[in-house]
Amino acid sequence: MTIELITESEIQETCEMVIRACKYSDFAKFYPPQYFYCTYDEIKWKSENGHFYVVKENGKIIGCGGIGQYWDSKTESWIHTIFVEPSYQRKGIGRKIIEFLENDEYAKRADRIEIHSAMSAIPFYRKLGYEHKNGQLNYADGHFDLEKFLKTKKEKYNIRRITAGEVHEALTLAMEVFMQFEAHDYKPQGVETFKRDTIENKNFIETCSKGTYPIYAAFDGNKIIGIIGMRGNSHINLVFTKKEYHRQGVATSLFYYLLDAIKANNPGIKEITVNSSPYGKEFYLHLGFVPLSDEQEIDGIRFTPMKYVI
Repeated sequence: MTIELITESEIQETCEMVIRACKYSDFAKFYPPQYFYCTYDEIKWKSENGHFYVVKENGKIIGCGGIGQYWDSKTESWIHTIFVEPSYQRKGIGRKIIEFLENDEYAKRADRIEIHSAMSAIPFYRKLGYEHKNGQLNYADGHFDLEKFLKTKKEKYNIRRITAGEVHEALTLAMEVFMQFEAHDYKPQGVETFKRDTIENKNFIETCSKGTYPIYAAFDGNKIIGIIGMRGNSHINLVFTKKEYHRQGVATSLFYYLLDAIKANNPGIKEITVNSSPYGKEFYLHLGFVPLSDEQEIDGIRFTPMKYVI
């Protein structure tokens, strides 16, 4: 399977695939037949005013998607026309298209990406981190406006892997945020387990200091405001953001920074796991993690095992 820029000779085949995707999918449950259309001129214009890609398998077009500048903004982009051939749906191709587009130059320069979503596609986009624009249900011309902030506000925060000398500050932040937002979901035993196994665990601290268990942090100036840490190469065990920086995209930016690092340094890793706290579960669901089982409890720690397919 390949993803490549569309050629003019492929536009008509792409239009026919889009129409089939409208007719024979959940889209048809929400929209009448007059919405089942795609024109040659529309795709041609989108390919000339941005980047339009097709997904091909054995020479056949089985998916498509495009990205371009959002109106006149140099810091915002627009993802559009995400469709997958009906017989290839629910095989992760839509996710691959979005991830591919989010690595396009139009996305890399953007602080924010907007998507015009069909009603049937809203759950799919929300799993990938998109939310209703401005927190409101904006419906017009048959679609809802969704958005994702790829960078923290105004590019104010720097993200990087921390040094050995910064481990103490990172874990202090973790304990502070844990007590503010998560401790109330646990029995006293669970709080003590978290402190014992993570914050006060000398072996864990030493391993983090050596870089064996990497921790990435977002900085406001010289101050750590959020962290994401790994135990091993593919298991997330620390995600915390200082209270005053909540709902500014810090944790989401940290996750995608980590994801890029994994893809670059460990391309063989195909999934990431996490044992989500009750407080964090909704966040992971929005990123596209899926639960592996019901909630469990060990040593007073409540958690839901989850995974994210890269």
